[in-house]
Amino acid sequence: MKLPDNENLTAVREKILPVLKKYRAVLAVLLAGVLLLASGHSGNTEQVQTTSADTTVSQSFDLNDFQQELETRLSGDFRRRSCGAHAVA
Repeated sequence: MKLPDNENLTAVREKILPVLKKYRAVLAVLLAGVLLLASGHSGNTEQVQTTSADTTVSQSFDLNDFQQELETRLSGDFRRRSCGAHAVA
């Protein structure tokens, strides 16, 4: 396996170094995020259990009832706005 030439490494370093300096704050935030993600989930066991309980509640959600309620509320709101607009004009 052939090792890269020092000239090539120097050229690459000269191109990358200004970019790294310019975006060092972004890179630091990304590194911190990766470290936090890699640190583990030891404190989240209670959240996982409550999330699964919420999932069973959301499974009983009825889309038709929700859509009907939204249509009723929005049509009433639209009527109030349109009546108010006619009264002003």
